[in-house]
Amino acid sequence: LHTMKLRQKVTTGQALNCKIVVNKNSFYYTVNGQYSSPINHSAYRGPYVHFGRFHGTNDGGPLELTRIEARQSWI
Repeated sequence: LHTMKLRQKVTTGQALNCKIVVNKNSFYYTVNGQYSSPINHSAYRGPYVHFGRFHGTNDGGPLELTRIEARQSWI
């Protein structure tokens, strides 16, 4: 489980721009241009990447990445 608190608050109905960037030995995700720390491939196995739902109050809170997995065949 990786949780990242966004620098900019999230408002109701706001679109989030999220992406996964896969490197040779690790990957990271970005949310509205903010980068996570690198995550080692060996920590996660399987075919799916899933961004979890927003957790927090109406005026902002952490965005929880409830499950993130990567495998070499994606590259």
